[in-house]
Amino acid sequence: MAFIMSETINNPPGPPPTPCFGGIPAFVEINVNGVLFIIQVDCNTVTQIWIPCPTPGFHPFRACYGPDPLGSCPNLLTLDL
Repeated sequence: MAFIMSETINNPPGPPPTPCFGGIPAFVEINVNGVLFIIQVDCNTVTQIWIPCPTPGFHPFRACYGPDPLGSCPNLLTLDL
């Protein structure tokens, strides 16, 4: 089963979301300055997104799903922003 996971990312970061969830995420939604981007969950795929501030330019985003190194969940979804 695959699903789209939506999570608000704040700067500075807020508390982490619920650490464990069922299913395998296929995509995550990222809202940047009111513009919604859908990022494929794939450790080998980096998506370049144009962000106008604080420094205008393309910024890399990556979502990865794999074993949790701490063992608190079977797997862990990580976002590289």
